[in-house]
Amino acid sequence: MASIEDLERKARRVWRREGPRKALLVYERICDELPESARHWALLGWALLCANRPERAAACLRTSIWLRMREGDVRRAASLARVLLSFVDTDRTAERALERCAAAA
Repeated sequence: MASIEDLERKARRVWRREGPRKALLVYERICDELPESARHWALLGWALLCANRPERAAACLRTSIWLRMREGDVRRAASLARVLLSFVDTDRTAERALERCAAAA
């Protein structure tokens, strides 16, 4: 069984050679193995966005935002929220993350 680090290297290599559509399969596997990893959900969301799958990308970014807020990492959650709002008109999860970041400042 491959380690997470090996899978991350594989995802980067596949992305460079074959593009985001193939890499997102590796990121999906990582998220299956580490469902609590906000970082990997964000990477999967980015791969989906680059593969022109905005609906699934939005869902993955929402998951990442929620996990970041749960961890108390409001700045990263707000950053992801801005990415999400750049291609989705309105999103309550993203708006909540931005509100929390503003309140923390």
